[in-house]
Amino acid sequence: MKKIVSFLLAAALLLTLAPFGVVEAKAETELVASAEMIEILKKWEGFSLRPYWDYKQWTVGYGTRVPDGKLAEYQANGIPEEEAEALLAEFLETMGKSLNSFAEKFGLKLTQAQFDALLSLSYNCGTSWLYKPSTLRTAIVEGWTGDDLVFALAQWSNMGGETVTGLIRRRLAEAQMYLDGIYEVSAPQTYGYVQFDPNGGECEIKVQGFILEAKPAIRAVPTYENYTFAGWYTDPTGGEKVTHLDESLKNYTLYAHWTAGSDSSAVIPEEITGTAVEYEVQIATGVLNAFQQPVKGSLVSDCYPNGEVVKITAEYTDESGIKWGRVNGNGWINLAYTQDFTEEPEQDTTGITVTVTATDVNIRRGPGTSYAAVGKAQPGDVLQITRTATGGGYIWGKCEKGWIVLSFTDYDQIIGNDKPQDEEKPEEKPEDTEPEDTKPEDTKPEENAGGVIATGVVTVQSGRLNVRSGPGTNHEAVCYTYNGVMVEIFEIKTVGASRWGRIQEGWICLTYVKLDKEPEDTQPEQKPEEEKPSESEQEKNEPVVGRILLSSGRLNIRTGPGSGNYVAGWYTAGTIVTITEQKTVNGTVWGKTDKGWISMNYVSLDVATEEEKDETPVIGIVNAGGSKLRVRTGPGSGYSIAGYLADGAQVTILERQTINGVTWGRVEKGWISLSYVELTDEKVEETPDEQPEDGSFTGTVKATMLFIRSGAGTSNKIVGRLYNGETVKILETKNAEDGTEWGRIESGWVCMDYIVK
Repeated sequence: MKKIVSFLLAAALLLTLAPFGVVEAKAETELVASAEMIEILKKWEGFSLRPYWDYKQWTVGYGTRVPDGKLAEYQANGIPEEEAEALLAEFLETMGKSLNSFAEKFGLKLTQAQFDALLSLSYNCGTSWLYKPSTLRTAIVEGWTGDDLVFALAQWSNMGGETVTGLIRRRLAEAQMYLDGIYEVSAPQTYGYVQFDPNGGECEIKVQGFILEAKPAIRAVPTYENYTFAGWYTDPTGGEKVTHLDESLKNYTLYAHWTAGSDSSAVIPEEITGTAVEYEVQIATGVLNAFQQPVKGSLVSDCYPNGEVVKITAEYTDESGIKWGRVNGNGWINLAYTQDFTEEPEQDTTGITVTVTATDVNIRRGPGTSYAAVGKAQPGDVLQITRTATGGGYIWGKCEKGWIVLSFTDYDQIIGNDKPQDEEKPEEKPEDTEPEDTKPEDTKPEENAGGVIATGVVTVQSGRLNVRSGPGTNHEAVCYTYNGVMVEIFEIKTVGASRWGRIQEGWICLTYVKLDKEPEDTQPEQKPEEEKPSESEQEKNEPVVGRILLSSGRLNIRTGPGSGNYVAGWYTAGTIVTITEQKTVNGTVWGKTDKGWISMNYVSLDVATEEEKDETPVIGIVNAGGSKLRVRTGPGSGYSIAGYLADGAQVTILERQTINGVTWGRVEKGWISLSYVELTDEKVEETPDEQPEDGSFTGTVKATMLFIRSGAGTSNKIVGRLYNGETVKILETKNAEDGTEWGRIESGWVCMDYIVK
C-alpha cells in the first residue's frame, strides 16, 4: 500500500511557510529586524545603564553582552544610550543571519512579522531551537498556525527550570506578532495560558498557551511511577475535572490527580493506536520530528533527516485532517512531509555487479547525501548490487557496505541506459573543512561539560561544515552546519592539534568557528584586578576566609588546581569559604576549600570578622579632594559601583566593617570607603517608629538581583537594583499592563513576584 501525497495540504501551507521537499523557496533578500519590532524589544528588555550579571555573562544596555574590554568603563560611567542601541543592532544583525540561514535551509518564506517574532524569541532565549529538534522547530518548518503555533511558542517560557509568567506573556505577544502581524508589548486579551502542576508526578509540558475561542484539548500528559493518571483538575484535591481549555481557565493552574495502581508512563489512549498498514515512505523535509502520540505538541521521540526511508506500520487521521504514520513502532510523523519511496523496477538489478569509475566515492548509510558516509570506494572496486532506490533525483545501489550513487560506476552501460556521459553527478565529495586528526583516545577535556560555555559563528568559506558524532574526523558525520550559522558550545576537547566543540547536534571543528570569546574556567567574564591575590599571598598556605564574588551564577569546584581537572560541584554567589591552600597553575591562583579547588580570580578576601564590625550609626562628611566618591554594592573595591557621592556631602554611616585594614561604611545607597570620610561628633538622633501609611508594608527581596524600574512594568527603564535579603518599604502597589503586581519604593518600582512580606 503506497501513500499519496496531499497536494491540497501542500498548497495551503504555501500561504504561510513552505517546508523543504514540498516547495523550495528562498527569499530574494535577507530579512532584518523592523524598526517597530526593535522598539517593542527595547520595552521588553528594559535599559540598564550599568552592567549586571545575567546568568551566563555580563549584560548591559538592552540586554546585550558587554564587549571585551568595556566592563570597567561601563561599571564606572555607564553605557551611553546610543552605544547601547548600536550593540543591540549589531546583535540582532548577527542573530538575524542565523535565522535567515535557517529559513534558507528549510526553504521557508517568512513574512516580516514572522521573522520579527522569531528574532525576538531568539534574542530572549538563544538560537538553540534552530538546531535542536523540538516542537517549536517543527511548528515553524511545518507551518503550524493558530492555536498550534501559540502552544509551540509558549513552551519557551522557562528560566532556570522554572516557568516564568512574564515570559509566558511575552511568548503570547510574539505569537500574535507571528500570526497576525500585530506589534504590542502586552499579551493579547484573546490569548491565555494554563500552567500544569503534576501534583507529585512529572510532566514535560509545564504550560499551554492557547487562543480562547479555539477551546483546545489539554496536551500535557504527566507520569507518576506506580500511579495511573486520573485527569487534570482545578484543585490539588477535589475540584472540577478539565479536558478542554476556555476563557474561564485563562491564566489558571491545573493539578494532576492520581489513582494508586499501575505505572502510567506508557499509557496511550486507545483511540490513537491507528489502523495497521505496512509500506515505506521517504522523508521530504529538512528534519522531521516523530512524536510519541499523533498529536501536535506531544513529546518528541525521534527525528528523521531528509531522504531517509522509513517503514509505516499504522495510520491515524486526527480531528484537523492531518494524516499521521507510525514509524517502525517508534513515534508518529506527519505524512504530509513524506513522499512515495520507489525502487527502480525497470531493470532486474538483483545480482548486478558494477565497477566503480570515480575516486573517493562515498558509501552512505542510506540512499541520499543526507545520510552519513560509512566508507569509500575507489576506481576498479567491484560491488555486488542487491537493491536500487531513487534519492535526491539519483539512482542509488545497495552493496554490502551501504549505498552508492550508481552514476559513479558502469551501471548505465551494464543495463543499457542512454544517459549522456557528461550528465551532472551529485556532489558526493564535498569539501571537508576539517583537519585529519589523531586517534580518539588522544582527546583530553578542556572545558566543563555543563551549560553553554561559548558562542560563535561558523566561518567556512564554501561548502558546509560536518557535524560529527564525536570529536574528530574519525567519527561519522551526522549532519551539517553552514557558513554564518551561530552555534552554542557546550564542551570543548582537544584532539591532536585541533580543538572540537560540542553543539546541540554533535561535534564541530573549532578551526572553522569564530568564537565571541574564549571560554573561561568559570562563567564570569571579568574580575577587578585589585581582587587578585598578590604574589606573596599566592605562596602562602595559611587559611584565609573569602567570599565568592559573583553578581549571580555559580563558580566551578574542581578536583584539582587547574581547569583541566573535572568539575566536582559549584559555589553560588556570596558563599563564604575557607581557603586552606593556594597554588599557581599556568599563571592562575587556585584555592583549596573543603569541597575542592576554585579559581581565586573569583574570590574576595574582603570578609570582616564580628570584631571588625560596628553597627553604631555616625554622621560623616565626604572629603574626596574635589572628586566624587564611589558608592559600591558591598564593602570592598571588588564590588560594582552603585552610584556616587559629591565631595562635601553629609552622610549617615549605618554600620562599619574593617576589611584588610580598610574601613568601609554602609550608607543608604551602598558602601563607601571611610578613608575619604571625616567622621563628626554629631550624634544620630533616634526617632520613634512611625506608623506606616495606609497600604504600606515592609518586604524582603527573594531574588539574586532585582531591578528597580522607573514605573510599574518591565517596559520602563531600570534605575537601580536590589539584592537577595535586602529589606524595602513598599509604599503602594499597582498592576502593570500585563497584569503583574508592582510595588513602589522610594527609588522606583519593583515586581512583587520577588518580594516576601
